Amino acid sequence: MGLTPAGAELPQAATDALDGLRRAVGRARRMARGPGHLRLSLEARFATTLAPVASPSLLENGPAIATPRDLAHYPLCHTDCVVDGMAWPDWKAWMAAAGVPGFDDGHSQAFPDFGHVAQAVLDGVAVGLLEPALIEADLVSGRRVRLFDRDVGVAPGFACHLVYPEGNADDRRVAASRAWLREEAGHLAVV
Repeated sequence: MGLTPAGAELPQAATDALDGLRRAVGRARRMARGPGHLRLSLEARFATTLAPVASPSLLENGPAIATPRDLAHYPLCHTDCVVDGMAWPDWKAWMAAAGVPGFDDGHSQAFPDFGHVAQAVLDGVAVGLLEPALIEADLVSGRRVRLFDRDVGVAPGFACHLVYPEGNADDRRVAASRAWLREEAGHLAVV
C-alpha cells in the first residue's frame, strides 16, 4: 500500500516549507545582529613575509652587522613548524634568500611557536626570524629592530583564507572585511 497522489505531494511541500523557514530564521538572526561587530577567528600564524629582528640591547653589546653573513656571530632563533609536509622558513631559508647559500644553522635555536621567538628577541638573547607585521608596534617604538629589508616568504600552504557562510557574502561587515584584507595584502612585499 502506498501514498495516494495527493499524499505524495505533502513530503515535498513540507521540505520546501522547512527550507523557507530555515532561510527566514537565518535572515532574522542577521538582522537582529544589526550593524554590530563582526566576529573573526584567526590562527596564531597570520603570516606575511619573515625577517631578522633583534633587540637594541643585543646589538649594542655585540659585533657590528653589515651583511647577512654577520648574523652568524649572534645566537639565532626561529619557529620550527611543519604542517602537512610544509616547513616554516628557518635561518637556512632566509640566508639562501639573502644570498648566503649553504648556511649552517646548526647553532640556531628552534622554538615550537612564534611567541617564544618573539620573547627571546625582546629579552635580548637572540636574533629571531619574525613576522614584522605581527610586531609592528615594537618595531615602531624601537623595542625591536629589523636588521635587513630582505624577507623570505612562507609556503603557499600556510596562506590564510577568509571563510564565511555563503549567505553572508552580501553582509556589509563581511564585504568591508574582505576589502580591508585585500588592501592590507596589497601592502605586503612578497618575495
